[in-house]
Amino acid sequence: TPTTLTVLAPAGAVGMVHVRVSTVAGSSLSSPADEYIYLGAPKVTRLTPARGSHEGGNTVTLTGTSLTGSTAVSFGAAIATPVVISDTGLSVVVPPDTNGDGQVNVTVTTPQGTSTLTSSARYTYAWPAPRVAAVSPTIGLPAGGTSATITGANFASVTKVLFGSKAATIESRT
Repeated sequence: TPTTLTVLAPAGAVGMVHVRVSTVAGSSLSSPADEYIYLGAPKVTRLTPARGSHEGGNTVTLTGTSLTGSTAVSFGAAIATPVVISDTGLSVVVPPDTNGDGQVNVTVTTPQGTSTLTSSARYTYAWPAPRVAAVSPTIGLPAGGTSATITGANFASVTKVLFGSKAATIESRT
């Protein structure tokens, strides 16, 4: 007696259905082994976390629908390769922020299409706070005008330097 059937699935609505086989002796019972999923275009409903370093490298979990078969996840113009966990979840290592965009749209691509842009599919690349390691010289006249060198880290996006509550003029960045 045959133990394998090859069939063409009929058209169906997006989602999971049970495949049932019928004979003159009756029909198969539903079980997890007979689940079949009709895939639609992917949809992203949540990113966890939705924020990380501009350098990338952290892992983000995307929650949504129709994620099975995902071939790429785009963070703005940067593309990453996903690891699919299930039809409703995948994880991806965030690529670096190559454009300094700050907040970017996240889309998922599958053979069924690319997810649409939604507010729940936004990722924020954060720059780490600056850190001052030293100021040289450490003294100056009240009239100002002393050239001071500040060393430290994360000075890439400096918008201002304050001495107390007074703004300094930035002469150079190296």
